[in-house]
Amino acid sequence: MTGAVFADGPAAADSLPVIAVNREVGLSVTGSYRGQASNSDSRFSYGYAGRSPSYTSDDYGRTRWSGWMPGFQADAQSMFDAGSIKHLYTAASFDLSDGDSGYHYSSTPSNEPYVLRDRRTLNRSGINVTGELGKGFLLAQDRFLITPVIQGGYFAGGVSSLTASGKGYVGLALHLDYAITDRLVIRGRAGWAQVLQATGADSSRPQWRGDVGLDYRLTRSLHLTGGVRYTYMKTMPVHGSPLYYYTVYRAGSGVGLDTDSQFHSSYRVRSWENDVQLRLGLAYQF
Repeated sequence: MTGAVFADGPAAADSLPVIAVNREVGLSVTGSYRGQASNSDSRFSYGYAGRSPSYTSDDYGRTRWSGWMPGFQADAQSMFDAGSIKHLYTAASFDLSDGDSGYHYSSTPSNEPYVLRDRRTLNRSGINVTGELGKGFLLAQDRFLITPVIQGGYFAGGVSSLTASGKGYVGLALHLDYAITDRLVIRGRAGWAQVLQATGADSSRPQWRGDVGLDYRLTRSLHLTGGVRYTYMKTMPVHGSPLYYYTVYRAGSGVGLDTDSQFHSSYRVRSWENDVQLRLGLAYQF
């Protein structure tokens, strides 16, 4: 059936197209459109205990990032047998992007008759490192391969920085490979991960990712690869309401006038990120 794929190689599972595409080292050029948005509202007040606040201000802010970012992706994957356990799978990938993004910010203070605006273009960079471990299962007369995996990784980046705001993540993913012909395999991946070390405005950040791609065998060992990836990440609403007490003193006397004066602020942040990446490259099958 598929044993003719590599006439000069082993005729067992090694020659199956869906196994071959999982034994590659590849390099791709990428182009990513990244859109990020966040909305925030905050309240600030202070006054003396037992009296109405002497000052209160509400502020509503919006931040938007958008732009295409070129980059590259290097990846390696292997599928092998360990004793009686067939089709164990390991993979690692490194993704780097760098380019200009449009930055838009607006803020509306409740006590002011104007809107603060800031609009400019800034350089942004980012990296993403991912590792996976799982096991494949052959179906449909060995033309369809399902591989559930556990995943873990690290991403970072920001304005003119590859290392800012770095955070780890762990989760699950499912790979789907189907051999349309002995040379052409359509590939899919769906994954979920939870961001670690996330506090404050970065808390509760699940990440969802979907990939669709093609792998075409040019020669026995050289493959043409390409695809599209969509990533969505949302920060759950974050609330904060710190309350501070302090003492007001008469100037130069050290005598407390009011030991229950207070400063109060509260905030809420909601943000989300959409990322679409196109890639095209070559892979070497080992």
